[in-house]
Amino acid sequence: MSELVRWILAALSFIAGFVSIGISVAGVFRFRYVLNRMQTAAIIDTLGLFFLLLSLILLSWDWAYIPKLLLILAFQWVGSPIAAHMVSRMEVRTAKDLHEHVRIPEKEDEE
Repeated sequence: MSELVRWILAALSFIAGFVSIGISVAGVFRFRYVLNRMQTAAIIDTLGLFFLLLSLILLSWDWAYIPKLLLILAFQWVGSPIAAHMVSRMEVRTAKDLHEHVRIPEKEDEE
């Protein structure tokens, strides 16, 4: 791959990462409830981090760094949904007026 093509792809990926992060941050401040904010914050974890790490992979192009960057991405993609699930479950169980603003289906086999 040509150096110029690699730099252009890395720059486009970097810009796409920061645009998705900027939109997500604006969404986090726009919404009022935790469950709505978590939806927009998920964009930061998935798209933003993916594009930023893709640009770093394209810029480094060294086999010593690529597995480390992919490992960072894998840990983030595994850990973020678990943390988001725990926070949303806590919000559903503790918020008293949540059912007035958000429709949550009731489960019969709730623990």
